[in-house]
Amino acid sequence: MLSTPPLDADGNVEPHDHPEILDADTLIRRVNPVHHVVSDENRNCLRLSSKLMKPQGGGMSVDHERSILEEGKDPVAFVRTPVFVGAVQFQAPDARAVSLRIGYDPVEGNPYHCEVWGTPPRADKFTAAQEKTLLNTCGWYIPIEGVEIR
Repeated sequence: MLSTPPLDADGNVEPHDHPEILDADTLIRRVNPVHHVVSDENRNCLRLSSKLMKPQGGGMSVDHERSILEEGKDPVAFVRTPVFVGAVQFQAPDARAVSLRIGYDPVEGNPYHCEVWGTPPRADKFTAAQEKTLLNTCGWYIPIEGVEIR
């Protein structure tokens, strides 16, 4: 398990780049078809929306695969719930290469939860180039049949 993240005076996790999240680590982004799958009329297909790689509520929520595995759990079973029927993956250096920070941010019910934050001072914002890079570097972790990534 990752070490305790830095906290502010109110006990909230501060945006940070966690040194124990390694370059070899896989980050899993859950896909909610209602919010993240769109019809592309130009290509006549369903594809992932650019919304998938946008922060919401402070950062972009991901799961840290290595932490799940170290606990002896199946990451596919862990991230799959009735709402999250699919997931994509990317490697930690893909986010860091575009100046995004990846920090451990455990939440109730998910001790493997991390956040990807934007460049200071706007932790809650990614540039269009950062979003596009993440989308272009990700691959399916749990594919959704009939949906293309790009």
